[in-house]
Amino acid sequence: MLRRLPSLPGTGPIAITIPLGWGHGVREGVVVEFQRADGSVWLANFAPGPWGVDNVLAHPNGRDVLVATGGPLWSVNPTTEEATELAPAVVGMWTLANPPRLLFNNQDLNFLCIGSTGVEWTSPRISWDGFRKLRLSDAAMDGEAWSPIDDVWKPFRVNLTDGTVTGGSYRPPVEESGAMPSIPRMPPFNKTVFLIGIGYAVVNAIFTVTVQPPPALEFSILGVLYAAVLLWIVFWRVASAWRVRSFVRQLRRFDAAERTRILREIPSVPAQALLQRLVDEHGGPTTTGAIERFQFSAVDQRQLAFAMWASVGAAIAILVAALTLGLSTGQRIVMAGSAAALSLGAVGFRWLAINRRRVFELSPFAISEIHANGRIRRLNWGGMASLKNRPWLGRIEFYDRRGEHIAIPHSVVGIERLVELTLSHVSEGADHRP
Repeated sequence: MLRRLPSLPGTGPIAITIPLGWGHGVREGVVVEFQRADGSVWLANFAPGPWGVDNVLAHPNGRDVLVATGGPLWSVNPTTEEATELAPAVVGMWTLANPPRLLFNNQDLNFLCIGSTGVEWTSPRISWDGFRKLRLSDAAMDGEAWSPIDDVWKPFRVNLTDGTVTGGSYRPPVEESGAMPSIPRMPPFNKTVFLIGIGYAVVNAIFTVTVQPPPALEFSILGVLYAAVLLWIVFWRVASAWRVRSFVRQLRRFDAAERTRILREIPSVPAQALLQRLVDEHGGPTTTGAIERFQFSAVDQRQLAFAMWASVGAAIAILVAALTLGLSTGQRIVMAGSAAALSLGAVGFRWLAINRRRVFELSPFAISEIHANGRIRRLNWGGMASLKNRPWLGRIEFYDRRGEHIAIPHSVVGIERLVELTLSHVSEGADHRP
């Protein structure tokens, strides 16, 4: 027997968190009550997904239970309390007959079929990103898969007996398929760029014929136009890169489960993969036993080092030019001032790099700040007095009863995550001492 509950009950057995460790045991998700063979009951608290199938139903094998929690699909054995994740995000489900089976749409990318023996088959990836016009028959699932390469929907068919696929839009890269690369196609026709080019040619011809400017003036006007276009392109690329970087820095503030939930809300699978790769490059929190460790971005460290050495190199180049070129005293003073400003900038970059070598550790006993030179500052949870969020300074401050404090920047860990960890450790270990 199984029953889905509206919330965690106030009495009875403690719910088992699935996956293990989700929400540190203090968050509420999809709560299901299971009954063992001896009649006793136990509770499971599943991490909810962002969207998708939300249902609890019997497994075709007649023994297990399938739990879909708004995306993730779990197979649960009520007797042994074992749970296995079968798919990360199911967004559609169909019941098949002869023999009885269940068909699931996984992320609008492929399908999996569950029967009496478990997962009978999983189809290969069919679409780059999305299905439409799905039609189920006795022998096959038909539909259309979107292709970003051709910007069209391509038909496909999945054989319900063994999961083989014909058609579809997804083609694996060379390193996955082992096939020789196809001849590259011309990029699609861009009407906007074409019309801008025609308009520029017409305006340039009219201006040249009617005004007949001197060659120097014409060259200057064209140079200004090209420079403006180049600056706009550079500005647009820098702004786009900064937006992506800001989003990645925001993702680093959450734990792995919350980052996965946020990434799943992004409709583009390639964008999800890119953001996940960037997050991995920047680095995230690490866990060793009961100790969780937070540190600054590894990418920030490398870029600060590059900026420091670039400033030093530019300052040296300016000083060499000022000493070797036949310049006036005023010009040399200006160049020396520029070199001094760059040197101060290099010192600032060096200070920032050293400051970002700190590591913050949260254990059941204390919060610690470990500096690059080995110096450690520690505040015990039992002596904690207050926690203050300083949004204008971009940091969170912990204070003990003596007035000592440790400040953790928002770029290292988010306020929501830090409050969750603080409440968990204070409630569990406030009376402990290391």
